[in-house]
Amino acid sequence: MKRKSLILAAWAALGILWTAGLSAKSPDNDVKMFPIKQNGKWGYINQQGQVVIAPQFEEAKTFSEGLAAVKQNGKWGYADKSGKPVIAPQFEDTGWFSEGRAVVTVKVNEASKEGYIDRTGKLVIPAQYSYVQPFSEGLAPVLAGEVQEAWGFIDKTGKPVIKAEYEDAYGFQQGLAPVGRDGKWGFINKSGKFVIPQKYDWAYGFNQDRAEVDLGKFCGYVDKAGKEVIPPKYEECGIFSEALARVQANGKYGFIDKSGKVVIEPQYESAGTFYSGLTFIKVGDKYGFIDKTGKIVIDPKFSKIGSYSQGISGVWVGNKLGYIEPTGKYIWEPTE
Repeated sequence: MKRKSLILAAWAALGILWTAGLSAKSPDNDVKMFPIKQNGKWGYINQQGQVVIAPQFEEAKTFSEGLAAVKQNGKWGYADKSGKPVIAPQFEDTGWFSEGRAVVTVKVNEASKEGYIDRTGKLVIPAQYSYVQPFSEGLAPVLAGEVQEAWGFIDKTGKPVIKAEYEDAYGFQQGLAPVGRDGKWGFINKSGKFVIPQKYDWAYGFNQDRAEVDLGKFCGYVDKAGKEVIPPKYEECGIFSEALARVQANGKYGFIDKSGKVVIEPQYESAGTFYSGLTFIKVGDKYGFIDKTGKIVIDPKFSKIGSYSQGISGVWVGNKLGYIEPTGKYIWEPTE
């Protein structure tokens, strides 16, 4: 089983991500505005498909905690919901705001280092780490160490609270964090104590009281007591959302409930995560949407597709990005 990327897994644990080759999405597009691309420039529309920030940026990401990361003159900064730059473009890369902190990448002596800014743009945790992840439940995993780097956890002041001694780690969800050491994974609490023993080949964060664990080539789920409520038997597993999770069996994707019962038989080339009662599926080389009964509600016809957020989904037709409602009706015709 291929390891999921750190950033996608971190945002997946927070509940929302772009799928089908798209970049990680913010945990909450709280101002209900969505990035569009028109004539090579990026701007924003509202839920009605009206342009509210004219296309003017080289790149743009979704809003989180009232701000959106935008790129100008090769550097990233942040704009508010009026489009006004509130944090000047100065970073090599940026993340989304989570708990008042955003990950930024800065060049330090020709090397890329990561740290955190607050909503004023102040670098409140210096860019001194090779890699960091978003804050969740007051803590963030960081890769630290001068001689040999390892993963530990810091608080929002930058103070180390869990010693950097893990080969890998993901953020806290529902009070527990998956960590790996000596080739095996388990779950620790915020005191750094293992509450689910290290016995898995990989593990991911909790969502709806279930966490994916991997043994050999297969994956299953444990509850917060460490009980294997769904034994490892699937080729790939996704997070639980709206009480269903994507699983792969015999090369095809379907969905199970929290007891492990198959609700939608594995039959698709790919599938996403349920939000607002819908998820994407892939049939052949095209993407569409199904509801929680498995009924196709939007025919597979898109090149790429994203999970629904607040009733809106980004879709691609070739290289053109558009947005649709749950009925499949465009609120923004695809543009590039």
